[in-house]
Parts: sequence; structure tokens; C-alpha cells
Amino acid sequence: LATGKCCSASDTASIHFSLIPEEVIEAIVAEGTCLSCAGGLMVEDPKVQPYLERIEGGMDSVMGLGKETTLGLLNDALRV
Repeated sequence: LATGKCCSASDTASIHFSLIPEEVIEAIVAEGTCLSCAGGLMVEDPKVQPYLERIEGGMDSVMGLGKETTLGLLNDALRV
């Protein structure tokens, strides 16, 4: 910012899975999508969904920077 103001925040989400069978893990690795996402799994992947027990935090936090956190940072930055 032109004002030199710095803003920071943290955004946390926890994903809880039941035991994922070895053959499911091998299928995910074989298709290669795990190589292009942080954490190696996409929670929206149909192969992963049956083993997803719960998500603590927002889905947007799992997939990137949470909307509420981003909005808070923008509001902080614009507040003089």
C-alpha cells in the first residue's frame, strides 16, 4: 500500500479422514492430480469423498485463502 501499512492474518482449516485404502491412494497417485494441489489431495475428488469425515473451517479455506480472512485483510488495509 502507498501508506506502507502492513496487514496479516491466519486462516486455518482441518480435514479429518477415515482410513483411505491403499488401492484408492494408488489410483489417486496414478492419475497425477495429487501433483498439482497442496497437500496432495483434493477434498472434492469423488475418490476421496467417501473417506472425508469432517472439515473444521470453511471449504474456501481448504481450497485457498478463506473469503472472510481476505475480506478482513482488505478492510484492515483500507482503514486509515
